[in-house]
Amino acid sequence: MEYFTPEELAQQLKVNVGTVWRWIREGNLPALRIGKGYRISDEQLAKFLSSREVGQTEDPSDGGE
Repeated sequence: MEYFTPEELAQQLKVNVGTVWRWIREGNLPALRIGKGYRISDEQLAKFLSSREVGQTEDPSDGGE
């Protein structure tokens, strides 16, 4: 299992580190507190990203049939 700091994760996902901290604070992205730092496991990251996937939407031109 691999662990990332919020800063490493922000770089990897190409988002602001404040965004990663917000996800952690809001409980959307589980993190472990180790000493004074936080770590996010690759498994928790995969679950988080999976939960944010945009699903296939119906094609409005097919009439929903």
